[in-house]
Amino acid sequence: MVTTKRIVNLSRLSEYSGQHLHSPDESETPKSRPCTASTTSSIKPRTSWISSHMPDEEIETRYYNERTGKEEWRCKHCDRTYACSGGTAAPAKHLTGPPPDGHGLPRGAPRTTKVTTIRTILERARAVAEENPHKRRRLNDQPGDSISPDQLEVLYVRFITACSLPFRLVECPEFRALLAYINKDVDTWLPDTHETIRKWIMRQYEDQKEKVKQRIQSAKSRIHISCDLWTSPNSLAILGIVAHYVTEDGQLEHHVLALKDIDSEHDGSHLAVAVLNVIDEWGFASKLGYFVMDNAGNNDTMMRSLSLGLLRRYDIQYDPKVHRLRCQGHIINLAAKAFLFITDDEKLEVDDPSVHNVTLRHIEAWRKKGPLGKLHNFVVFIQRSVQRGQKFLAVSHNHKLARDNDTRWSSWYNMLRVALNLRDAIDGYFNKWMESDCAGDELSPEDWVILEKVKSFLEKLKMTTKALESSFATLDNVLLAMDFVLAQFEAGKEATMNDPVMAPMYNSGWAKLDKY
Repeated sequence: MVTTKRIVNLSRLSEYSGQHLHSPDESETPKSRPCTASTTSSIKPRTSWISSHMPDEEIETRYYNERTGKEEWRCKHCDRTYACSGGTAAPAKHLTGPPPDGHGLPRGAPRTTKVTTIRTILERARAVAEENPHKRRRLNDQPGDSISPDQLEVLYVRFITACSLPFRLVECPEFRALLAYINKDVDTWLPDTHETIRKWIMRQYEDQKEKVKQRIQSAKSRIHISCDLWTSPNSLAILGIVAHYVTEDGQLEHHVLALKDIDSEHDGSHLAVAVLNVIDEWGFASKLGYFVMDNAGNNDTMMRSLSLGLLRRYDIQYDPKVHRLRCQGHIINLAAKAFLFITDDEKLEVDDPSVHNVTLRHIEAWRKKGPLGKLHNFVVFIQRSVQRGQKFLAVSHNHKLARDNDTRWSSWYNMLRVALNLRDAIDGYFNKWMESDCAGDELSPEDWVILEKVKSFLEKLKMTTKALESSFATLDNVLLAMDFVLAQFEAGKEATMNDPVMAPMYNSGWAKLDKY
């Protein structure tokens, strides 16, 4: 059975005037749990668009507050809940409002939103086709007048790239038969070889790239860069480079400039060469602004090498220290790690992608870290075996555990949130299938109390991180957020002075954040 979940009355950042901290809406329910769907004939069917944003795909699934027994609305995008007796206004505001309080979603039913999206795609395709007409020949003796070949190219390229479909799809007889059934003129203009589709994609890319390049070069502001290096699922080292700038007409825009495969050493000098080549390719060396990156030491080296490269190639003086901004989400995550494990690491360690190569030494090392380590061991123990996974699903009613990951922000919070919701299932697993390999990781009632305290504090860090994401955050938000998080650590230090477990955690996190 899923246990009661406490919703923390968390102070959050306000992006509106006054920049004050506030509490959630009063209509938010303090405790909630998912219940089996109840769709009796006495209950009116749901018609509001907010129903499609609840966890279950079946919009008639009902959720009830465990303490009051009253029906509540639950957000599938986060942990927020609202009493249904309060109407639909509060959930609608939560869904449509900007982060951190909302999700910035369009208002309306999914059907209406889908129709609007399709109409927008068609209008953009028509505009792009008119701006970039291309000469082309008919592929059969039919006039094909019902189809605009230029618009077809734009739409098909968008379809292929958005859905990650193979170029050879156009060679599939069944696919072409489907299109011919819809409109016979498709065969007049749609190529039947994958080589031509590749040419189409590259042509559309170059057309759009030239327009973006013009907007970047004519921008009102300097071109600011955010970049990061990570490992792709197919084990490639990818350097992502994104430009942020204000256009001539005063619009803030962001564009991915490059995803570079770094096949050389990942030291700063090699990264600087890749970045400098991208700057040269897009032609904005004289307008280069600030860089936002994480705290990895090779980024310091990269900035120094980039400064030297700009001087040698363009005779541009560029201060590498002044122009380097730290990623605030990364700083908060470092503070969270210091809080969790009382460490002074300045980097995020690369997580082992394999959950199978776990030795007894690893298990014992984690166990020494207390309740957090025990929970980590148990999650890994369950996920290492299909049979154990099936057993756990049986006692958890098909709810899966979440695992921590050093390279993903808020992963410890997510793991704790899920585990606390599944406390009865976890305890039930130990009671029903006590196994020697995980016997030392059984969580006591005292352990669960500590995990609840840790989760509650991490929730504040997660909400602050969310407030600094996307294009909603500005420098004034960053300063406010850092003061807010530091104040939370200081309050935690004072409240747990005599707590042998929590006091060192708050001190460690505070010391890490205070460095910045």
